[in-house]
Amino acid sequence: MLTQMFVILFEQIAGFYRGVTAPLAAVTPYFAVTFLGYDYITGHMRTYNLEKTGSEKLSIVQCGIAGSLTAFPCATFVAPSERIKCILQVQNNTGAGVKYNGSWDCARKLYNLGGIRSIYKGLGITILRDAPGNGVYFFTNELFRTMFAKGLGYEDTKVLPTSCILLSGGFAGVGNWIVAIPADVVKSRFQTAPEGMYNSSRDVLKEILAKEGWKTLFRGLTPSLMRAFPSNAAAFFGVDLAQKTLVDLGYR
Repeated sequence: MLTQMFVILFEQIAGFYRGVTAPLAAVTPYFAVTFLGYDYITGHMRTYNLEKTGSEKLSIVQCGIAGSLTAFPCATFVAPSERIKCILQVQNNTGAGVKYNGSWDCARKLYNLGGIRSIYKGLGITILRDAPGNGVYFFTNELFRTMFAKGLGYEDTKVLPTSCILLSGGFAGVGNWIVAIPADVVKSRFQTAPEGMYNSSRDVLKEILAKEGWKTLFRGLTPSLMRAFPSNAAAFFGVDLAQKTLVDLGYR
């Protein structure tokens, strides 16, 4: 009896982590490409500012624009992993039983079904989610850093106390998901729908608005925000720490 209780408890806990392999495999390159792309784009913006105004300083709006542009390379990593994750998370709710035995099995079967195009289903709506989301992400982070710097008397937003870096990153994650959640809802439904059910993500949006109303587009916002604050606070803290370490080692 006790053994059965442990088995049931384990299965219930494991259910919360269903589909986690695919996003875990993509999260490191995703963040790496996001921040690398942002660093590359803002580098060109600083050069442009220096030529035009004599100062490399970026405006908060420029930070947001640079963030939006990172969506294009990032979608290359995140679209396939999120398609697999979403499929694995909903497969037990379809009534058809377990069709995929893990992330790699799901990827293989999707490829056999429709090639690389099947794996990348939802790429367009992923970009439409991440372009404004990433824009707000970096905009909000720079906004709060600027506010903290002015309030504490710092001239450089890169030398703020750790608490300010964590708070700025956390609020950046919150801003991201407030903007991105409607497109994420549409993306998830489009990526998990049976083949041929929708011609495009636009069809999904029309159906949601017609049958369920606009509030459905914000379903899941609360848990997303609860996750977003600590995870993105840690992300920005890690990036800052890595950059400072590279500077200390003479690599930047």
